[in-house]
Order: sequence, then structure tokens, then C-alpha cells
Amino acid sequence: MSTAACHPRLAYDCAQILSNHYPERLGKAFCALPGTAFQAAWKAIRGFLPINTVSKVKIINSKTKLRSYFEEIFSPDMTDWMLTEIELNKKKNITPDQRSFWLPPPAGVHDPRGSSEYTDKWLSNHPSGHRPHPNIVDNLERGLSSPAAIPVSGSSGDLDGSINSSEDEAELDDEKASDFLKQLPTEYQIPTDAGLLS
Repeated sequence: MSTAACHPRLAYDCAQILSNHYPERLGKAFCALPGTAFQAAWKAIRGFLPINTVSKVKIINSKTKLRSYFEEIFSPDMTDWMLTEIELNKKKNITPDQRSFWLPPPAGVHDPRGSSEYTDKWLSNHPSGHRPHPNIVDNLERGLSSPAAIPVSGSSGDLDGSINSSEDEAELDDEKASDFLKQLPTEYQIPTDAGLLS
């Protein structure tokens, strides 16, 4: 993952929003196979978060444990969808179907909108007609530009390895996280006047 896509300032700002507006609504947040940048950012910001919020975050560093953890909390359909989605989003060249995630894909292709049980219940047949992403409404009402017009991000190119690999990721220790954070540009740093969230 590139530094521009995951840096301490972004993590800090997200933490501010979650802690100030949704502290008790968060049931569980998990981060699957985070890279060095995320691990450093997490170590930097967790001290600013309420203990209750920190306790709800689960970091999964091990590729070998990812499927078994997902199977504990998700249905088999959702587990398979999550693993496929992670794998597809790690690729540098994202397919047009993946880039236009708000549209139903062709038959037999992975659906980036969600697992089949989710899309059947909430997107295809929801009585309210609710569409969770604004691009869905734009596409239905006036047409949204084709996926070819959407800029391709190469930021995922910094990711390496496959989630199906048997190699485990090591957790970043505090000293390495601190060294990594010192090398980041100023605009990515956590504000110097940041206070602890209560």
C-alpha cells in the first residue's frame, strides 16, 4: 500500500470521526493483512483513541489465519467473497468490472458490490429501493461515465504477495513503527496538538 493511500494523518482523521460520532456503534473493525504503513499508523494513533474503541479493532497479520478468522464471523458465502475481494483489490491492474463496483457484473464474474446473499437481500430486492452508493443512483438516473473514464490508481502496486500464500506477516514492533513514522512527510504526520480522545 502506498504512503499516500495510508498515512498516519488519514488514520488520525478517521479515528477522530469514528470516536467523536460513532464510538458505541462500532461493533468490530478488522484490518486484514495490513502493511508496514498501516501498522505504523495504527501504533501511532491507538494511544489517542478510547480504550473501548481500540478493543474493538482486530488486526489479522497472518495469511494462514485469515480464512479461519473470517469463517468464525462470516457465512461461507461472505468468507469466499471477502477473500476474493481482498485478492482482486491487491492487484495493480484492476479490471473494469472491479473499477465500476456499483454496477452488477456479467454472469459468473465476482460481484464487487458484495456477496450474493447481500446483493440479493439489500440491492436487488430491498423494498425501499435504497442504493447504498451514490454512483448507483447516478448511473440509473442519468448515466455515469464508463469505467474507462475512471482514473486507474497504481497505489495498490506496492502490495505484494497473495492472500493464499502460506507465508505469515510479522507484526511491526513499536521501534520500527516509530522509525517509519519519522520518515513520513509533514503533511502525513499526526497533528502535534493532537489530544487523547475520551
